[in-house]
Amino acid sequence: MFGDYGHGSLLLFMGTCLVLFDDYIKKTDLAFARPFRYLFFMMGFFSCYNGLLYNEWFAIPYPWFNSCYVTDEIPKANHGYVWPYVDFPTSTYLTGQYDGTICVYPFGMDPTWFLSSNDILVVQDSMKMKISVIIGVLHMSMGIFTKGLNQLYFGNRLVFWTEVVTGMIILNGLFGWMDMLIIIKWFYPMNPYSTDKKMQDRINQAPSIITVMINNFLNMGKQPFVEPSGKTKEVYLIHGQREISETLVVIVLLMIPIMLCVKPCSAVCCPTFSGQPEYDSKNKQVVNADNDASNPNYEQPIISIQTGVDQTLAEEMQIYQDLLKEEGVHHHDLNELFIH
Repeated sequence: MFGDYGHGSLLLFMGTCLVLFDDYIKKTDLAFARPFRYLFFMMGFFSCYNGLLYNEWFAIPYPWFNSCYVTDEIPKANHGYVWPYVDFPTSTYLTGQYDGTICVYPFGMDPTWFLSSNDILVVQDSMKMKISVIIGVLHMSMGIFTKGLNQLYFGNRLVFWTEVVTGMIILNGLFGWMDMLIIIKWFYPMNPYSTDKKMQDRINQAPSIITVMINNFLNMGKQPFVEPSGKTKEVYLIHGQREISETLVVIVLLMIPIMLCVKPCSAVCCPTFSGQPEYDSKNKQVVNADNDASNPNYEQPIISIQTGVDQTLAEEMQIYQDLLKEEGVHHHDLNELFIH
């Protein structure tokens, strides 16, 4: 759902009405919307929540708290680099100190960013993209973890080790590490008001996460930065970043052939031993005795005569059972296994 607590409040209001007046609505023409009442309510709720994070009310920011930024010109040397303001949480306002102007907006996005059409796109789009990447990797990890539980439940150890474990290593070795770098960069100490040369260099030389990920493969983890003088230096967010990146890249490259080749090669070389007897070339047919019509104990599934939705569902289940039976009779194709 979009992040705007102006639009989201309208949807939240509609969902709340559907939930609170459910008994009355079922007797009106709006009864068709009743099954979706909780969906509308939750969509509106999270739209308002994300809208508060983005600080957008019909695409307009609202200064809920005092801004952490001063839009006036930075004090010059003749003023001693001293801020004539008292809205900073620390006792000193000397910008030469790293912690002289530290301020964290209590909740959401500082409305000052909306004053510049260029800065708001860079800052807000970057924030949304990074949060989306973190949540996306978390969701994909949950999916792989669920697949692993299913494979353990059905006793398919080969798929668990060659697809689930390797897939988790590849995903988190690349994008999980990228998420860690994003969080590390969020905690990267930077003071935009500082007049200290080291702090200014620290801000200007902070490496981009995208550049870091590209250099992990193309530059063996090195993160070079070319200074205005032409001198090249390596800049990292944390100590040991290059060593960690190189190690993860090597592990990921080793996991790729394991994930892609072990299962198909096992089906060719030792299908029975690997738990894939359906790919044994000696068995032209793999028939389930319980579904074999020649078996004297076989009973044809009985489908009761029904009407409407139940009949349609019963017919689809019969088609599905026929497909499963046909799949069990015919020999499996190795080409599909290699492609998969």
